[in-house]
Parts: sequence; C-alpha cells; structure tokens
Amino acid sequence: MTGAAAVGRERFDVRAMLRIYLFFWYFSGVPQLVYFAAGAGAGSLVIDSFFLSLIWLLPEFCLPRWKRATRILIGVTLWSASLVGLFYFGIHGRALTQSVVFAMFESNPEETREFFSQYFNPLLMLGIVAYTVGALVLWQRQRSVLLHRIRAWPVGVAVLAVTLAYPLMTRHGLDASAPWKIITGYTQYQRQVIALKDKLVADRILSLENLHDANGDTPRTLVLVIGESTTSRHMSLYGYSRKTSPRLEALRESDPGLTVFVDVIAPRPTTIEVLQQAL
Repeated sequence: MTGAAAVGRERFDVRAMLRIYLFFWYFSGVPQLVYFAAGAGAGSLVIDSFFLSLIWLLPEFCLPRWKRATRILIGVTLWSASLVGLFYFGIHGRALTQSVVFAMFESNPEETREFFSQYFNPLLMLGIVAYTVGALVLWQRQRSVLLHRIRAWPVGVAVLAVTLAYPLMTRHGLDASAPWKIITGYTQYQRQVIALKDKLVADRILSLENLHDANGDTPRTLVLVIGESTTSRHMSLYGYSRKTSPRLEALRESDPGLTVFVDVIAPRPTTIEVLQQAL
C-alpha cells in the first residue's frame, strides 16, 4: 500500500480535532466565563466564543504542512490579546470596553509603566500564571489530525462560512473572541484620529495667526486646555532637575492660592471618564 493510499484511508480523529479546537477556544471562552461568573459579562458572549473560535481551525484544513507553526503563532497571539482583558478585569472588575482600547493606544510608555507599577497585584499575577499553565497543558495534549486534501478544503470552507455567518445572523460583534476587540478598537481609533485631523484642517482650528479677541472685556467663553499627556516626573515644580516649569514655580512662591497636588489617583480608568467626572 502506498503512502498516499494509506493517508487516504486514515480515519479522521475527532478527539484530536476537539483538543485543537479546545486549545483555541480557551483564550476566548475562559475569559468570557470568568467575566460572566463575576457579573461583568453576558452569557451570550460565552456562546459567541464557541462559534467565533472555529475560524482558528482553518489552517488545520487548508495549511496542513504548517499547522504546527500556525498553532504556535495563533496561540501566542490569542494568549497575548486575552491577557489584556484579564489584566483589566483583575484590576477594575469590569470587562474590556471600546473606550479602554482607545485609551491604550493613546497612552505613552511612561503612563503604561506607572499604571502597572501602581496596580501590580501578586494575586492577579498568580491568576495569570494559572491561566497560562492551563493553556500550556492543552498545548501538550495536541495531536496531529490527518484529513485527506479532497475533504480538507470543503471542511475548511464550511468552517469559514459558519464563522462569518454567525455574527451576521445573530447581529453580535466579534467582542467575544480574542483578539478582535483590540483589532477593531485600533481600526476605529485610527479612523477617529484621521477624522479629527481632517476636521482641524478644514475648520482651521490649528491656525492662530492674527488672533484677536473681539469680545474685549465683555463676558466670554473660556477654553480650558488640558495637557493630558503631561507627566509630573518631567516638571521642575515637582522636583525634576531641569527647569521645565519656572513660571509655575514662581507662581507657587508669590501666590498662596496656587494648589499643587502631589498625590492624585484618577477616579476612573480612562481619560474620557475621568474628565467627565472631574469637570
């Protein structure tokens, strides 16, 4: 019997395929189960994760030669994306939202470092380690699945059709499956940035040439400019070595009404929510 004939007569290993699917589903389904159990997520998202995770089986059918490499690539990507949501849930007790994704891409490295240093929690890290160990256990239980090429492509097309049709039929988004929330959030973030830049140019908001206050001393509208990305670590008012805020330092010496806050914690996790509450 030739090798091709032997492969053609191999029986499809259902258990092996279920183990592969369970490995991929783990990174979407387990976080959704955690959110649902804590009252921070919906049961429908748990169901969504079962269907949306099917798409990661495509390489098993369509790219059999590189299936191990694609498993590793997909697994690491899903694990990394799911950690973002789990970290956020562990800190704030809420599921990751679109506004939080926006804030992630707006944050600079210094803000990110301060965030993790302030909210570092040994118990949270223990949970992340346990979650990672669970993924590694599932990875160790993986087995190769042989499927004849003639059957593989129709099965792959069927899996793709189910995965794409499910959100359209249920009118649900891709939020239940990693890493789509981050990808769609980044896409919408870029669209908003481009739209804002276009509006600034179209309305000439950035142009301050020949600026003249036509209101004189009459009542007027004041515009409050917030330096959201300013860090106190680079302000000499707070002890920085370079004289980066000399006027504020002089104002502190001359005006007792100036209040310098030295220990401030934001009441909300995102800039938009903070400003809504502060103002």
